[in-house]
Amino acid sequence: MKIEKFSEIYSTDETYDRVNNPDRLNVFELSSLGISWSYNGRDYTITNERRLNAILLKSEIEIALVEAPFDENPKNKAYIVNSQGEIVWDIKELFLAKHRNSRDVTFYYPIYEALDLYFHIFINNCEFRFLVNIVTGEIGELLECR
Repeated sequence: MKIEKFSEIYSTDETYDRVNNPDRLNVFELSSLGISWSYNGRDYTITNERRLNAILLKSEIEIALVEAPFDENPKNKAYIVNSQGEIVWDIKELFLAKHRNSRDVTFYYPIYEALDLYFHIFINNCEFRFLVNIVTGEIGELLECR
């Protein structure tokens, strides 16, 4: 069974033109307050007033997300949840375990590049990304974005 009705929850009206942004809302104001989905006849929701960035994984049975993407630790979180909203991989903890010297990290968003899932982060005002193996939880090498 797959996740159904995956959608983002915004503070703006559903009819607001987010592309042209006539009210000139900032990135924070345009960001999602949460996500909702259905699985096996049950509805699920994850929200955070400090916003979140999320994507439904290609398998359609898991979701990658970053909570409080504009905040520094400890509010900033990154993880993958299963179809019932249970954390499968705490990406932030896995990253910090591998990169022990990278304590000043802010997770920003998950994104697919071709078939690979990456998380984008900021360390000391520089943007990096790293690959995540969603089956094993293995964290790839840190790649600087330019």
